[in-house]
Amino acid sequence: MRLRLRTLTLGMLALVARDLRSQSLSTGAAARVQVSVVIDSTGRALVRERYRVPRDTGAIQLQLLTRACASVGEIVLSNYVSTFVLPSTGHAPWRILRDTTGTAYSPDSSGFDISYVVALGAPSVDIPLVQLTRPIPRREGEGEGSVSLSVLTGGRVGFPRLARKAPSKAWVGRFVAVPSFVHVDQMGNVTSTAADCIAPAQRPVDDGGLRWRFFTLLAMMVAWVPLYLFWARRTQEGDA
Repeated sequence: MRLRLRTLTLGMLALVARDLRSQSLSTGAAARVQVSVVIDSTGRALVRERYRVPRDTGAIQLQLLTRACASVGEIVLSNYVSTFVLPSTGHAPWRILRDTTGTAYSPDSSGFDISYVVALGAPSVDIPLVQLTRPIPRREGEGEGSVSLSVLTGGRVGFPRLARKAPSKAWVGRFVAVPSFVHVDQMGNVTSTAADCIAPAQRPVDDGGLRWRFFTLLAMMVAWVPLYLFWARRTQEGDA
């Protein structure tokens, strides 16, 4: 009787352990993010982010760091059943994106897609990436990052550090979180179209009015010295 009870207990424990292990593996396998940036010949960056993360009881919240020379269009969320534009709030340079509908996850999916277009205004520019505001879980003992990033461009990626995948124009890398932006330069098909997109070395220096104050003081000194000498000479002649 005791032997049978012990065998039954061990069998139940094995089933529970196997169930927990399978849940852990499935959760770990779902914790993946794929980010793709494709820069086309018209100077636009097409960004798509595919999230496979465990469901959260709270509303989905994301954030975006705005950058100069990069105009971000509507940010669209797709849960493979419906598609809607995410409203944004917050103060510059950060934008906060919330799923106010509470339907980021569809009943048949454990993830969602984010997509948007960035109009680039300079040949060297930062392309903003949407970030999930909570950590992306990883399986225990997993060494590599859960975020895969690929950038397809004829230029060069300066940040983050990516590897060039020859002979294509793709740059790829893996990370533990989504970078806040991708810096791309040497894009010959993009030209500067606004004052804030001019390279820092070519921008007019804002000296806070120091130049005109200096020249005003210099003019006052030039005018004051002859007047002082004239007054001093008249004073000496009067004393004599």
